[in-house]
Amino acid sequence: MAEAESTRWTVIRDAAEGDAGAREEFVRRYEPILRAYLGARWRHSPLVREIDDAVQEVFLACFGEGGALGRADEERPGGFRAFLYGVTMNVARRAEEKRARKSRPPAGDAELGAVVAREEPLSRVFDRAYARA
Repeated sequence: MAEAESTRWTVIRDAAEGDAGAREEFVRRYEPILRAYLGARWRHSPLVREIDDAVQEVFLACFGEGGALGRADEERPGGFRAFLYGVTMNVARRAEEKRARKSRPPAGDAELGAVVAREEPLSRVFDRAYARA
């Protein structure tokens, strides 16, 4: 297991530094996780059509100039799973906020409560996809 962890962090560090092969490996490993999470999160939403764009946004957030991937820390509690989950949630929330601004007035307290209530099941979806990957 330690060797797998080391290899995974090697890919993450190399991808953060711009290595094309490591970035391809990173995308291959983590794209299914992102798609599973976003698919579950947006299953009953018009945003389901935006999954491809959101997945690309996560990778842009990771790989871009000063990208998030460069801030990933092996010692941080929750490890890389928690880090990637946070980046993915931020991208999803931005997409949801953008859609909300276009289509309706700001959400009321009742709607915000529903979003928070969905977080735990979505985190499990992410965890299962992460474990499978």
